[in-house]
Amino acid sequence: MVIHGDQYVPIVDELGRNFESARESFLRMDFETAAQETRKAAELLNSELKRASAKEKARLEVSIRDLNQLAAQLDRERLESLAQIDGVFGEAHQADMERNWISVGVRNWSPMAQAPSAYFHQAKEDLVRKNFDAAATAIRKAAGLIRLEATRTGAEGNTKLVSSSQALSKLAADIETGSSTDVRLLSGAFAEAQYALADSHWRKAARDWNLREPKETGHELEAAVLNLAEGTEWAGSGTEFDSSLVVEDALSLSKRLIEGAPENFGEVAQQLRTVGQEIHSLDQNARGLSDGTRQTSSLVRP
Repeated sequence: MVIHGDQYVPIVDELGRNFESARESFLRMDFETAAQETRKAAELLNSELKRASAKEKARLEVSIRDLNQLAAQLDRERLESLAQIDGVFGEAHQADMERNWISVGVRNWSPMAQAPSAYFHQAKEDLVRKNFDAAATAIRKAAGLIRLEATRTGAEGNTKLVSSSQALSKLAADIETGSSTDVRLLSGAFAEAQYALADSHWRKAARDWNLREPKETGHELEAAVLNLAEGTEWAGSGTEFDSSLVVEDALSLSKRLIEGAPENFGEVAQQLRTVGQEIHSLDQNARGLSDGTRQTSSLVRP
C-alpha cells in the first residue's frame, strides 16, 4: 500500500508497484533506483495519453510532469522527506485509478473484492488487544480499497462509497488518538461500509445483466451478496441472514451465471431486484445502528 498523508492507496497494478519500489529504495537511500522507478511510472502514464479524453489527458500530463520533476530531485538527492514523494505518487495514482478502473470487471477485481472485510476483522482484533495504531492502520487500508471501488460505480453508488471511506478515515483517526476505543463502535461503520460495497456490486450486476453479460453479472452478484452477508454479521444478525433463502438463491444464481448456464431474463431480473431490496433494507438498519439504535432485520423472500 502506498501511503498518502494519513490515507492508504492500494497497489493493484504495475504503476503501484513502481511507486512502492521507489518508496522502498528512497528509504534505503538508494536514490538512483528511486529515480528510475519514478521515471518508469511517468512512462506508464505517458503511454495512456493517446487513449485518454481531453479532461483525463490534462490531469495525466500534470502527474507526468510532477513525476519527472520528482525523479530529477531524486537524481540530485534533494529530497529529505517521504511525504514529498507520497504527495506526488498519491495524486498520480488517483489520476490513473480514475481513468483505468472505471471499466474493470470483477473477475480482474476479485482479489480485492473481499479485502475490506479482512481488514475490518483485523482492526477488531487489534482494538481488542488495545493495539490502537494497528487497528487504525487496518481501517485506513479498508478505506483505501473502498475509495478505489468508488471509481468503478455510478454516481449514487460512488457517493455512498466515498462517504463510507471518509467515515472510516475519521474512525481510524479517533482510534489512533484514543478518543474511540470501544469495539462496539466499529460495528455500525463496518456494516455501512459492507453495505455500500454490496450496493456498488449490485448496481454493476444489474448493469451487466441489461448489457447481456451473464458471467460479469454472476461475479458482481456474488460479490454483492458476500459483502451483504458480511455487513449483516457486523450489524448483529449474521446467523439469520446467512440461512435466508435470499442469500442461498442469489449465490446459486451467481454460480450458474459464472458457469455459463442459460437463465431466464425475467427471473434473473427479479432476483436482482430482491437482492437490491435487501441491501436497501439492511443498509437502513445499519444506519440506525450507527445512530445508536440497533434494529433487527426481518428477512423474507418476496
